[in-house]
Amino acid sequence: MAAGRGWVEESLWVLGHLVNVEEHAVELDLLDVAAEAREERRAFQEEWWRALGLREEFYRRAWCVFKHLAALMVHAAELAAWGEAPPDLREAARDAGEAAKRLFWALAELGRQRVEETVEVKA
Repeated sequence: MAAGRGWVEESLWVLGHLVNVEEHAVELDLLDVAAEAREERRAFQEEWWRALGLREEFYRRAWCVFKHLAALMVHAAELAAWGEAPPDLREAARDAGEAAKRLFWALAELGRQRVEETVEVKA
């Protein structure tokens, strides 16, 4: 039995942190750093959606939702572990992180479903 998170959750942490680095670099007007972080994020996400078995068309349409879920999971876990935050807020952050995981898996399952081909019948 493996301890800790599995490869999917670890990959979401990588994705979430790459998104955060890119966004914070833009906020600091470090546009060269942001551009490099964006390229790293894009390269990683190309491998990521394939490893998850997502259909490319679905992934491209739903990318922004995946991005926000990944960032939410990272921030919720960080807040839940922040000792200075009020206990009820830390618990709410844990709940939000668990909800993000459930939403992620629901979205991933939608992206893995086989697309039925539409056959056009001509009269």
